[in-house]
Amino acid sequence: MAQHNELGRLGEEYARYYLRKKGYVIAASNWSFLRLEVDIFAYDGDVLVAVEVKTRTKESDKYDALHAIDRGRVRRLLRATKIYTKYYRLNHRTRLDAITVVGSDLENFVIKHYKDIARRPAIDPET
Repeated sequence: MAQHNELGRLGEEYARYYLRKKGYVIAASNWSFLRLEVDIFAYDGDVLVAVEVKTRTKESDKYDALHAIDRGRVRRLLRATKIYTKYYRLNHRTRLDAITVVGSDLENFVIKHYKDIARRPAIDPET
C-alpha cells in the first residue's frame, strides 16, 4: 500500500476513535455509491453526520486539507448523504462535518473537528 494511502487510513481510524470518544456512534465507514463516497457516517445524538476526513503530514498542510473540501466536494457529500438516508429509509436530521488529522503517525496526530461545514461561510474548528 502506498505511504499516503496508509497515512489516510490511519487518519480515518483516528477520526473514528475521536468521534467515539466524543460520544458519536459510527454507522458506516468508507461508504460509497457509484462515484460518491463518504469517509464516515456517525450519529451525534439523533443527527446523522457525514464526515469528510483529510489527513496531512505537517501542520502547514492543515489549511490545504480544508481547502480540498471545496463547494463541489460539499455538494457531492450532501448528495451522497441524501442517497444514504433514502436507501436506509432514515428520517434523521443531517449535518456535514470535516475532520483534519495532521501528523505522521498515531502517536503525534493533531485533530481538528469542523462542524456543519455546508452551512458556514467560513470553516472554524471546534475546540
